[in-house]
Amino acid sequence: MIRGFQVRIGSVTLTVLGAIALGLYIVHAALPFSIITLDRPLLAFAGETRQTWAGVQQYLLTVGPPFLLYAAGFLVLRRWPVSKAVIFVFPVLFGAALFLVYPLTALDVFLYGAQGWTLAQHGGNPLVVGPNAFSDNPFLAWAPFVDKPTSYGPAWIYIAAMAVLFSGAHPLAMLLTFKAIALVALLAGIAVCYAVGERLQPGRGAVAAYTLGWNPLVLWATVADGHNDMAMVVLILLGCLWLFDRPVLALLSIVVAGLMKFAAFLLLPVFLLHLLRRRYGVLRLTLALVVAAACGWLVLWPLWGGPATINAITNQLEHMITMSPAKTIMTWGEAWGYAPQATETVTKNVMKGLFAVSYLVILLTVNKRVESAFAASCGVLFAVLVLATFWFRYWYIIWPLSIAAVLTPKYKWLVAAAIVFSGTGLFIYLFTDYLWVFYGTRRKLNDYVFLTVFFPPLLVLCAGAVSGLIRRRRVKAALESGFADVTPASLR
Repeated sequence: MIRGFQVRIGSVTLTVLGAIALGLYIVHAALPFSIITLDRPLLAFAGETRQTWAGVQQYLLTVGPPFLLYAAGFLVLRRWPVSKAVIFVFPVLFGAALFLVYPLTALDVFLYGAQGWTLAQHGGNPLVVGPNAFSDNPFLAWAPFVDKPTSYGPAWIYIAAMAVLFSGAHPLAMLLTFKAIALVALLAGIAVCYAVGERLQPGRGAVAAYTLGWNPLVLWATVADGHNDMAMVVLILLGCLWLFDRPVLALLSIVVAGLMKFAAFLLLPVFLLHLLRRRYGVLRLTLALVVAAACGWLVLWPLWGGPATINAITNQLEHMITMSPAKTIMTWGEAWGYAPQATETVTKNVMKGLFAVSYLVILLTVNKRVESAFAASCGVLFAVLVLATFWFRYWYIIWPLSIAAVLTPKYKWLVAAAIVFSGTGLFIYLFTDYLWVFYGTRRKLNDYVFLTVFFPPLLVLCAGAVSGLIRRRRVKAALESGFADVTPASLR
């Protein structure tokens, strides 16, 4: 009886928070920025609010209060058990509210359509040629970067081509098709998050599903803007689920995820090392990897254009550096009188070196416990965003957040850092479309980008590392003092 009463209290409280967030999404996003009224190309949130301080306030009101409500939801989940129905119903309602919102903070969804048209209508290879190679492409006026080959993998290009075949040449019909794909991917990701959380720790699934499904950055980037990141994330999460007892499927899932967005390939060594720690035979793992690689080649082969394919991918963002710690370092180098080209080269090499070192250190944390592989995967994606992503965009934060969602309190600092990152990441748009228009891309503003977006989650990670070090020293000191009954849990 007491348990049932607590579930009712928790469910009602979380329902109230969800209802308020839903109302905010409707009032501040769905009604003023609907594609029913905004049906023109190249629109932006800042453009619709005329890049004024009133526009800054409107943006903060759109994304800020929902995140505060999201944070309050964790307090509810920590205090009371909550009905799973509440956890799962509200992401559907949030998605419905944001489904008709024009993608005002990114136009990538139109680029998906333009690239899909290249393959679907002309048989062209988007991995090698840009959408503007075909002048009849109906999405050229709506999409950015139409002169460049795609930076996505073949698995996503096939999905984009099928979406274009389904929706036809009308840009808004295409937009709704990709939004539907994104929404389905989000709901599937929430379900897999729940399943992985339950496998790790019974009763943990609800928190995992909430962490991903109620997150405002995830909802905005996935449903409002229509980004394809959740399609990759679903495959990564499936890989996490299959890592428990189906290693071949786990590796195959990561390979296909990498063929959507190439960052997922960084998780392959993590998964392989974990399976080795679990004493899977080298021959067995080799065969599993060969099967996954063969399936991956079957996906890539129709669009393989030889070395030109690799060159197109590697040169896509060669000199595009912005919104990242690397850019902050570059502005300091230029302020000290170094040539821009030399500063860029040195900064990239240093950051890549730091990522390589971080990657190796993270791999050393992997053991036979499956959660260690999840934590390492989250850490790798976190590190690649901070250290090796020179062209940073806020929706990339979905990658580490999705894996952090399934982690137990053993990795609470990593989970907290990912959640904080998802909150600070929403400020990126203020710099790109408001503050830089007001003040220019000066060094001080790049400093503020780092301090606002990257420093808070890094501070949380550092606090966690220091806390862990202090706890281990206390345990060691207690054991050396002869207290046999002292355990790490008793010293928390």
